Amino acid sequence: MNSRFRCRAESAFTLLEVLVLIAVMAATAVVLLPSLGHSKKHSSRIRCVNNLKNVGLSYHIFTTDNGGSYPWKISTNTGGSAEFPLDAANVWRQFVVVSNEMTSPKILVCWVDVESRQTAASFSNFGNTNLSYFIGLEADEMLPQTILAGDRNLTTNGQDVGPGLLLLGTNQTAGFSKKIHNSAGNVLAGDGSVQQCTSWRFQEAVADAAKASTNAINRLLIP
Repeated sequence: MNSRFRCRAESAFTLLEVLVLIAVMAATAVVLLPSLGHSKKHSSRIRCVNNLKNVGLSYHIFTTDNGGSYPWKISTNTGGSAEFPLDAANVWRQFVVVSNEMTSPKILVCWVDVESRQTAASFSNFGNTNLSYFIGLEADEMLPQTILAGDRNLTTNGQDVGPGLLLLGTNQTAGFSKKIHNSAGNVLAGDGSVQQCTSWRFQEAVADAAKASTNAINRLLIP
C-alpha cells in the first residue's frame, strides 16, 4: 500500500512543473494571438474584395443590357438614376438600380465596417447606413484605369472625407484612413477587377483614373 501511494506521488506534477507549463502556455499565446488577429483581418479583407467583385459583376450585367452605360448616365424612365441628385442623401440609389443583378444587399457592407454600417435584409428598406462603398461616376468599362467603387474611408490631404460628392484631381493627396482596413482599402476598377491598395497606391490609381477620364478628374460619390 505504501509503495502504491509513493507511485501516485511520483506521477503527480510538482509545483515547479506546473509553473513551467503555465509559462510555456503563456508564451505560446503571446506568439499565436497576433498571428490569429492578422489572419482574421486578412480574411475580412478578402471578403471585402469578393463583395466588390460581385458589385462589379452586377454593374457589368447592367451595362451589357444598357448599351455600355452605367445607371447614372441613363434616365430613371429607362431604369437608370440620372435624375437623382449627386449628393450624400442619394448615394444608395446608385446601387439600388442594379438590385436585380445583385444576389443580396448584404454584399454592400464591408465585414470590417459593421460598427457603423449594418446589412439590410432587402433592398426595400435599403439606405446609406447599409452601404460601405463609394461609387466612381467617371467609370468606364473600356478603361480599366477608371474607378467604379471602393471602400468609403477616404482621406484627402490627410483629412477624412465626409459623405457627398468628392471631386478628386491629381493635385490632391488621396488615401485611406485607419477606420476600416488600417490605412488601406479595396478599389473596384472600371473593368471589374479589384485591387487591394495602400494609400500610396491609391494615390497612383487616382492619378491614372483622372488621366483616363474625359473630365480629367474623379467624381466619387461617398455614402
